[in-house]
Amino acid sequence: MAQWLGLGLIALWVNRIERKAHGSVERAALLWQAQGHGVFRTLLSGRWPFTWAILVLALGNALTLAIGGSPWSITFAFNVWGAKALEGVGVNMGQFEFWQWEYPAMALKDSVLTNIPSVMNFGLLLGAMLAAGLANRFNEASRNRPEPRQFYAAVVGGLLLGYGARLGFGCNIGALFSGIASASVHAWIWFACAFVGSLIGIRLRPWFRLPN
Repeated sequence: MAQWLGLGLIALWVNRIERKAHGSVERAALLWQAQGHGVFRTLLSGRWPFTWAILVLALGNALTLAIGGSPWSITFAFNVWGAKALEGVGVNMGQFEFWQWEYPAMALKDSVLTNIPSVMNFGLLLGAMLAAGLANRFNEASRNRPEPRQFYAAVVGGLLLGYGARLGFGCNIGALFSGIASASVHAWIWFACAFVGSLIGIRLRPWFRLPN
């Protein structure tokens, strides 16, 4: 009940902000993005209506839980990849407490091809590349190369996100999305902290010459 109440209050709050800024809540993007494309063309090259994305995420997370035995996570796999790379150059990762816990120790010992988050991340990267190609985003990216400050923003933001994901026991997927789906209190704390951090990040975007 507390979970539903929290989600309902957020929905009311977001709707109020949307109406205050634009006069009404845009329903078209939620149900169908009218771009003159048919269903099949929209399915392949986007832009998807939010409802489609919501249903796919919910179904995908449910299948991940049913098949893999745990909610969806992303950043843990990056830790495994980094730890394996360090072991490849002679660093003993077993000396660190994190890699002495049962699940991280097992993941470090096994192949990345048997680690569920790793395999899902491979699919995520390939899927993102496929979606970008179908939407012709690679040509757009080649014409709009980032400025040095934008590159620094990506590096600094990536490092902060990675470090924060470890402190917060997950990223916006493992800690927030899967956490709230599992009715975890820590996911709501994560949400509050991430919201404040996002406001700070928005204020910093102009310095990195990024649009808001």
